[in-house]
Amino acid sequence: MAESKTYLGSGQKIYALSLQAAHEAGRRVEHSAWVVTADSIQQAEGLGFARALQLWPRDAGWSGHDASPLEVAIQPAPAAEVEADAENDPPETVM
Repeated sequence: MAESKTYLGSGQKIYALSLQAAHEAGRRVEHSAWVVTADSIQQAEGLGFARALQLWPRDAGWSGHDASPLEVAIQPAPAAEVEADAENDPPETVM
């Protein structure tokens, strides 16, 4: 199995963002999900807001732009659990 690695800058975290904007006096609302890496939740929110403005420009009638970030926590399984899972795998069949 190939090893997967994530490269984050020092102090950076992963954030999932909910982006949205309204059009035609709120009669139409668009939503999009986006994932970013940032140094802080404030920076993630700023990046998300800028992305929302790109997706739904003000000069095209969009307003009420919003970016709601949520930190994504990824915790690796402790080595003891990984070893225990390996011991419980069924034996390979050799033909």
